[in-house]
Parts: sequence; structure tokens; C-alpha cells
Amino acid sequence: MALEGACGAFPYPAFANYFDVVSTIVDGPVPTENPAVQQQLGVELHNLVHACLNKDPALRPDVLALKGHPYVTRQQSAPCDLGAYLRSTMAHVGASS
Repeated sequence: MALEGACGAFPYPAFANYFDVVSTIVDGPVPTENPAVQQQLGVELHNLVHACLNKDPALRPDVLALKGHPYVTRQQSAPCDLGAYLRSTMAHVGASS
């Protein structure tokens, strides 16, 4: 979900059926290896998502590693008022409809 949210689109190509989806996820490259996806992400976010998508679970970062990742620590230090953001977004959406 993080990758889809950051890119604004599903990170895989369109599929004809469910089996193609599963085959691509299991046997294909992770979407963060796609140059188009790489261009949409900053270096830190790409590094974080790429590590989380490692096909070998033993090589994925644990919670402590994620908490200490530069992208996460930078985001934690940035002030965020989600309520104000959502109100301004809703006001903008309401004004444009």
C-alpha cells in the first residue's frame, strides 16, 4: 500500500487474471526494481520499500530496523497535523465540485 500510495498507482502492470498476479508477485522482480517506480520515490523511501519487499523474509527489516530507518526517523521529526490536512483537502474537493 505504501508503494501504491507513493506512486499514485498500482505498481504492477495490468493482469488478465488472478494467476498472473500471483505469478508476477512470486516469480517476478519486486516493483521497486522498475526504473519508472524508482523515479517516483526519493532515495530513502525507495530503500525502505525495497527492503520490505525482499522475497526472502529473513532479509526483510524487523520492526526495530524499520523504526531506525532514515526515512522513518525523518518523518517522525516532521510535524504533521493529519486533521488539518484532511480538512483542507476536503474543503478543496468541496470547492472544486
